[in-house]
Amino acid sequence: MSYSTDPGSSTGFLDGKCIFSNDAFILTTDSTKYEIKNNYLIGFRTEADTIKLKKIER
Repeated sequence: MSYSTDPGSSTGFLDGKCIFSNDAFILTTDSTKYEIKNNYLIGFRTEADTIKLKKIER
């Protein structure tokens, strides 16, 4: 997993891990933790923040 701390820039990336646990994907870096569960991204801006994810068909 890579996360850009400065969109549009080639600097400011965090590298981390993705694991599947308890019906959710857990995304972690040394300073962040996100969860994807039931089509929601949890913890992106604040710990309680949720963002509805939409599947893109190709």
